[in-house]
Amino acid sequence: MINPESYANKLPNDIQLNEVFYVPPSFNDKGEEVVLFDEELVKEGSEKWKFTICGYFVGCKMGVNELRYNIRRMWGRFGLKDIVVDEGICYFKFRHGDGMNSVIDQSPWLVNGKPLIVQNWDADTTIVKETPCKILI
Repeated sequence: MINPESYANKLPNDIQLNEVFYVPPSFNDKGEEVVLFDEELVKEGSEKWKFTICGYFVGCKMGVNELRYNIRRMWGRFGLKDIVVDEGICYFKFRHGDGMNSVIDQSPWLVNGKPLIVQNWDADTTIVKETPCKILI
């Protein structure tokens, strides 16, 4: 008979788990429900993203596996750590700022012949996928 053991018991003891907590909503002047976060909490969360850039492909799409293969090959020397794709926006996390800045300075990139626009990420960034008329290459 197999002794069932939970997945949580299989994890190493030194793993850092994310803490989830409830922030009650309030109402703004227009009567809209909003959530106000503590500034320190936002700073702490943003710190985890400090070596992250975001980007998108112009006029085309690329599969996640193809993207990961090509970007790791191209940016591995810059200290690329992780790649996340969400609704057409790509997030690239780096181990250090020098490598991240090198990638931004050399933008736009051609990934397997497809143009990729990248920019620095910060907490106030709103990413709008625009189709430019001209791209400097």
